[in-house]
Amino acid sequence: MSLTTKLLCVASLLLAGTTHAQKLPLTTNSDSALYYYYEGWRNVLDLGHFTNSEKAYRKMYQLDPDFLVGASLLARITTEPVERLNLLEFLENKKPNLVNEERLLLDVFIELIKLYSYRENKLEEKTIKQLEIAFDLAENNLRIITDKYPDDTYYLAEYIEVLHHNYGAQIALDSLAAKSTPKQTENAFLIGYRAQLQAETGAYEEALQNASKLEQTLIDEAAPSVYVVYANIYNLMGEKAKALESIDRALDTDPGNLSAQRLKDAL
Repeated sequence: MSLTTKLLCVASLLLAGTTHAQKLPLTTNSDSALYYYYEGWRNVLDLGHFTNSEKAYRKMYQLDPDFLVGASLLARITTEPVERLNLLEFLENKKPNLVNEERLLLDVFIELIKLYSYRENKLEEKTIKQLEIAFDLAENNLRIITDKYPDDTYYLAEYIEVLHHNYGAQIALDSLAAKSTPKQTENAFLIGYRAQLQAETGAYEEALQNASKLEQTLIDEAAPSVYVVYANIYNLMGEKAKALESIDRALDTDPGNLSAQRLKDAL
């Protein structure tokens, strides 16, 4: 190997290290499992395709059932209550195996799994208490993770959702502007979520502009998220018929889209 080739190899390795340095390392020996882990995130958040997301997480779980953070996301998205409880028990038993920020992330996801389970079983008192437990923990842990690993867009997305729940739309908008990297401002989920937050603050024109930007960003994708974002904006504008039309388009694309289902129930 020539000196030039060696230098190019070293440079490539250094660049690769820099590229991944700002992302939380996850405990799995399967590159394929990790691929499907991020595909699950992309489908559920960027595209709003819950059905494809669940499929990706199931492939991930088959490839590495001991990938704990990954298994927790399968537990969050499954529509099978018994499977959710079995995965929760498994995660509770195995969570001492993880340390540092990965454990902080898993702890948040475990509390969210409990919340989904209580909601499924219509345990209202437990749901109310668990909401506070889960979102207080999520705010603390996800703040630590997003500060240390600023390139992890999907954890940032979860953090902004938590701030929205805890403090309202304006604080979430301000935090999104402060914490997003230039690349993250072009992320599909964050574009759409920004639009929904703007609509909540009454900035409907800006919200519709961002919804249009999301539509152009995902123009080549079958993305229910676009219709869900429009539905939320139209609902907040008081245009119920347009909101319902957008929800139906989302559900035509993916009948398993939980966001669209919940909004349709609310309307």
